[in-house]
Amino acid sequence: MKYARKKGTMINFTRSFATGLMCIGSSLIVHAQSSCYQNPSLEGPSQAHVVPAPWQACYGSPDTQPGQWGITLPPSNGNSYVSFLHSGWANNAYNEGMTQLLTPCMVAGQTYTFTVDLAHTNVYTTADPNGCYSSLAVYGGNTACAQTETLWLSGVIMNTNWQQYTITFTPTGNWCYLSFSPYFINPCGSTGFDYINCMMDNISCISPASGAATGQDVTCNGACDGMAWATPTAGTPPYTFSWAPGGSTNDTITNICPGNYTVTITDANGQTAVDSVTIVEPTAIVLQTTSTDVSCNGGNNGTGGVTANGGTPPYTYSWAPGGQTTSGITGLTAGQYVATVTDANNCTVTATINITEPTPLSAPIAGTDATCYQQCNGSATVTPAGGTAPYSFNWLPSGGNAATASNLCAGNYSCDITDANGCTTQATVTITEPTQVTLNVAGLDATCNGACDGQLIVIPAGGTPAYNYAWSNGCNVANCTNVCAGAYNLTVSDANGCTATGNATVNEPAALLTATNFVTSYCGQSNGSATTAPNGGTPPYTYLWPSGGTNATENNLPPGNVCVQITDANGCVLNDCVTIPTTPGVTITNAQTNVACFGGSTGDATITTTSGQAPFTYLWTPNGQTTASINGLIAGQYAVTVTDANNCTATATITITEPPLLTLTPGAAQTICNGQQATITANAGGGVGPYNYLWVPGNLPGTSLTVQPAISVTYTVAVSDANNCTAVDSVLVTVNPLPAPALGSNTQSGCEPLDVSFTDQSFVSAGTITGWLWDFGDGSPTSNAQNPAHQYSASGTYNVTLTVTTAAGCTQTLTMPNYITVFASPSASFTLGPQPTTVLNATISFTDNSLLASQWQWDFGDPLDVNNTSTLQHPTHAYGDTGSYCVRLMVTSPNGCVDSTINCLEIEPEFTFFIPNAFTPNADGTNDVFYGYGTFITEYDLWIFDRWGNMIFHTDDLYKGWDGKVQGKSAEICQEDVYVWKVVLKDVQGRKHKYIGHVSLVK
Repeated sequence: MKYARKKGTMINFTRSFATGLMCIGSSLIVHAQSSCYQNPSLEGPSQAHVVPAPWQACYGSPDTQPGQWGITLPPSNGNSYVSFLHSGWANNAYNEGMTQLLTPCMVAGQTYTFTVDLAHTNVYTTADPNGCYSSLAVYGGNTACAQTETLWLSGVIMNTNWQQYTITFTPTGNWCYLSFSPYFINPCGSTGFDYINCMMDNISCISPASGAATGQDVTCNGACDGMAWATPTAGTPPYTFSWAPGGSTNDTITNICPGNYTVTITDANGQTAVDSVTIVEPTAIVLQTTSTDVSCNGGNNGTGGVTANGGTPPYTYSWAPGGQTTSGITGLTAGQYVATVTDANNCTVTATINITEPTPLSAPIAGTDATCYQQCNGSATVTPAGGTAPYSFNWLPSGGNAATASNLCAGNYSCDITDANGCTTQATVTITEPTQVTLNVAGLDATCNGACDGQLIVIPAGGTPAYNYAWSNGCNVANCTNVCAGAYNLTVSDANGCTATGNATVNEPAALLTATNFVTSYCGQSNGSATTAPNGGTPPYTYLWPSGGTNATENNLPPGNVCVQITDANGCVLNDCVTIPTTPGVTITNAQTNVACFGGSTGDATITTTSGQAPFTYLWTPNGQTTASINGLIAGQYAVTVTDANNCTATATITITEPPLLTLTPGAAQTICNGQQATITANAGGGVGPYNYLWVPGNLPGTSLTVQPAISVTYTVAVSDANNCTAVDSVLVTVNPLPAPALGSNTQSGCEPLDVSFTDQSFVSAGTITGWLWDFGDGSPTSNAQNPAHQYSASGTYNVTLTVTTAAGCTQTLTMPNYITVFASPSASFTLGPQPTTVLNATISFTDNSLLASQWQWDFGDPLDVNNTSTLQHPTHAYGDTGSYCVRLMVTSPNGCVDSTINCLEIEPEFTFFIPNAFTPNADGTNDVFYGYGTFITEYDLWIFDRWGNMIFHTDDLYKGWDGKVQGKSAEICQEDVYVWKVVLKDVQGRKHKYIGHVSLVK
């Protein structure tokens, strides 16, 4: 390859190319004393020498410039460049082009990017023919000059000075040739004499990125400890990485689960490479278990085992409890055993086996005893449980080999039980028999001759209670009652049907007899007598006469029949009666009149004789009168004795009564308020009803009276009963005056909410006012304060009502209609905009949305601004700086009511960033340093790369730029060239921004 130093000195040396780079160009201009190098520059077919093959001309041969056809434009970055001529139209066209064999060939689907400097010039320095302008096409194909796929079209190239174009394409085929050729763009003439001339210089390398993804599998099934990493193999650093799934941006991802992972590698030129890696996992360790249970409860002949598959052999084993390390274990008692299996990757899995044992072999046994003394009809049954069925049986000393042994006599028996596993147990039982049934039989005699009140009694013993009884008289209980005299047989059977027999006799006494004599009575008096003499039955005897006498002789008997009851020692009873004769006596009747009123002496009494022998005499006590009638009696008891001619007497007692004292109970005294009614009452008692009442003043009847006096009055009431007895009393009605309610307030109108202080101005002529009830008319709770304060929260007109109560309980109510007027307050509200906004658009419009407002006062929260306030309804305000501002609007209604509201707004900073595309580090004081500048930037990084991707400068200071030198290595300005810059910054909102571009270093 040919290289040229400045000042024209030629240097020949060999250069190797990096694998995967497709370089287009033939001459590299080298500054002899600088470490900065330019990219390859195309000089033209006659001087083009590239590895591995040179350019080939297609159609017409491109020309090396400057100098041909009057073209004088200096090279953009080399000592020559190439121009393509296109003239004519259709079949008459003349077209220059060239092609390049690529090594290696392009890869379909891979994106390629390179830059080229292009310019347009007139052929022969003439004007543009027919308005046609230069244009360039890039083609791909697998033969020289092939135009199989159009990879890029420049469009109209109107610039007559060099302009850098970035060419990016993604071929659809694996093309091994890249071709350049101009093309027409309408409108152009078709005369065959039109010309366009496209010039090309300074082509950079096509550098596709490539890379590979490598992975490390997870160790255990279900684990997420895998790892994958990406290794760039071609492209321009620095690289960025993007993994999917997961979104990681590191070159290595760790702790990943099995699956497919794809990484996209992007180099500094935006070239990407994509590769995938599959992270796999071992198969899961699967355990199969076997076990043998313990045969008898409490034994230790169980076994267990585990077989492992999957994972990564070999395996190790650990059992718990016990600590055995083999796959199979023996000699186990019942319980749970856990096997932990670990494979070669230290992956573990556990399996549990449960060694069971039969429940303990038990043999509950139940016996049925012999039913009767010395009978062999007992039995025993064993019911085994636990162990392992079926069971076998062996009874001793007899009973056979079944679960139930029958026909057993009283005695002790045992049974040996064996289960299916040979486990044994023994059960024992005792068969008993009842004692022999015996009887103790007796008869109890009847108490009286002919009476059936004897008893038959038996007391059984032995056998098995309960007992059944069968007497010859049909009785079936142990104690038979109401039995007549006679001989009786008995059979007794117990609960098991065992029997015994016996007999008894019931006797009776001789019959009870008597004779009774009497003595006559006189004057019809109770002065007769009778005597009785009994025999038979069972002595001794007792006697009972109607008077209660208990002797054989009864005296003072009245005339007529008299009977005696005779009872012997057994309670046998005999009744005997006689008639007592008599001579006549005196009989009398009486009449009386009782006292009419309590404490009076208007009673009388009269005696009338109905039998006896006249003449009769009378004697009264306590006053000694001797007449048949007496009068003028007070209440009390009076006795009289009447004697006839035979000296027979009769007596009588008369009780003269009087009614209870007539009483009058008035109701309680009444206290009322003026204008109220009172009900007064009186209730009579005693005397003789019914009662008559009379009230004065008014002469009104009744037990109660409703009155409405204007002043206090005493009412008198008189009552009389059916015997005209009377009583008098009175009731006082006290009348209290009514209060006169009155009120005042500190105000009667105002804006909502309106606070009003009310004043009580009520009075009463006598007494004091002790209670107040205020109703404010707005539906709020009432108040019991004397002078309350109340807030009206809503606009409107309100009635106020005051009810006052005196100490006597008298009330009066006053209502003041429309007493309070509350004016509606305005409702302050506004909107503002635009929001959000920045300092570049900081004029805010305010829209009033208030209700009932007639005046407006705005405070824009910007005190440093002389226009911080406004009285317009819809003002605007321009804020001069960023920040948060709270705006206050106060509005006033026509009634003078006010309201205010506050809304806040934000004037945000405006992020900007600018960076030039060229600078001249020639120490002339103008444009000597390349740097970006902007506003509201908090973090900043700038990198400069040469055409080969080498970083030659970096700063994190926005105000420190690149002076054109290799940072830290050279004091000399770099070669004039186009360099790649990259900026990564963060604005005040925390947003990141990334920019990549080109800057031309011009000397």
